[in-house]
Amino acid sequence: MVEKIFSVIGRLTPDSFRSHRLPLLNLPKDVLETLRQGQLEYTKARIIAQLKRQDLATSTSSENY
Repeated sequence: MVEKIFSVIGRLTPDSFRSHRLPLLNLPKDVLETLRQGQLEYTKARIIAQLKRQDLATSTSSENY
């Protein structure tokens, strides 16, 4: 049944969905909400989330010094 759904969709395979789209659910809430509203492409949402995490890591590590 899953294969049939993905064949109807066309461009997406179950493997690509698992590796590229499913992790989007772990995005920060504000980025995920913007993505859900269609105001942001998923590729850009992933990049923004990475930058936010790096910024958070940098600010956290600088507080330790």
